[in-house]
Amino acid sequence: MKTVAYIFPVTAFVVFIQAITGAATVLNFYGFDAHMMSGYVVAALALVSTLLAFATKPKYNALRYSSLVLFVLVLIQGGIGFQAQSSDPLVVSHFVNSLVIFGTSIAITFYAFRWGRALTAPSAPLQQ
Repeated sequence: MKTVAYIFPVTAFVVFIQAITGAATVLNFYGFDAHMMSGYVVAALALVSTLLAFATKPKYNALRYSSLVLFVLVLIQGGIGFQAQSSDPLVVSHFVNSLVIFGTSIAITFYAFRWGRALTAPSAPLQQ
């Protein structure tokens, strides 16, 4: 498998850590700073994974467009998150969006491994 494909499961793992820090923040285990900082890391990794998905060859459209969707969802999540402290409906939408982001990151991981496996699989012999 191509080495570049490993950025996608790393992104999914950091999204999982982001969810844990969000739950710990809601339960008042510690402050908002850890959740906010891990959010910046998720945004950076989502951007890098999107750029890598569009830059690598051969192209795999499922990986490309789902990575782009992940990046857009993370941007929306950040906007909702900074406004959510003053509104309960925004907190709920922040939580629901986080579930969609987590599911999308897991799907991207499977797409990346499928793409990596296809790159290393031997090609079928030509029929004559």
